[in-house]
Amino acid sequence: AKARNYQNAVSILREVGNLPGLHNLQKAELMYRIATYLHQFDPAGATDVYRVAFETNSMFPRPDQAVDKRFTRLTEQAVDAAAYFGKFISANAALARLDEIKAKLSFGMPADVVEQGLHELGQALGATSARPEKETGRGPDNLWLFDDVALCIEAKSEKKAAISKSDAAQLILSREWCEQHVAIDGANIHPVFATNTTSADRLEDVSFGPRLLNEAAIFEIVDALRQLVTGMSFDGPLFGDPAAVGKGLSTRRLTGKQLLERFKGIST
Repeated sequence: AKARNYQNAVSILREVGNLPGLHNLQKAELMYRIATYLHQFDPAGATDVYRVAFETNSMFPRPDQAVDKRFTRLTEQAVDAAAYFGKFISANAALARLDEIKAKLSFGMPADVVEQGLHELGQALGATSARPEKETGRGPDNLWLFDDVALCIEAKSEKKAAISKSDAAQLILSREWCEQHVAIDGANIHPVFATNTTSADRLEDVSFGPRLLNEAAIFEIVDALRQLVTGMSFDGPLFGDPAAVGKGLSTRRLTGKQLLERFKGIST
């Protein structure tokens, strides 16, 4: 790289990245360096690699979205959702994938399975979706980053009792982590409990305004995505028109802010 032979630098690092036994954080670091060198001769390819590095380790800066110039006025969510569903060869294949995600989101499943389901649902919604606590040992269980809002999610799917002071403290710390590491204004970072619990031990413990994402609301979101898939008129590749996807997301109340409006507050 110092000799400006960036192509060879990328090739060498990719070979190292394929070595067995690498930790995810090591892979993310390698991908970040690969993207830095790749940007010298393939900016579009570098953006793709940056995105993978961010998804592997969300501590890295959120990469810029590289989109077709025709779509520069579209939201990143619309473009990313179109890209997500564009990978499927048919509507039935996309619906089958959503059914797989929905099965993971039953609160009767182990907590790690539910958290993975939330991660995959975020991707299907067109969010930059991550599991910071699993990836870095810090931060929320799940992070959904949209164009204008970030949802900082602590999953308490197995919880039956009211939300406690310690639960609230955990979510506050997760929100603080997001304020430090997520490239969005802190006022647009919203704390969320993924739980069927609807009350807290004490009102003052939840005075910071967390929202509730229960199992029923999650299933409604998945069903709305299914409606989006079945309601699209396909012309060429599945979801080939991000403008139509953006309109469909808004119509079905699936944009970042609209999703937040679906979530209820907490009572005592």
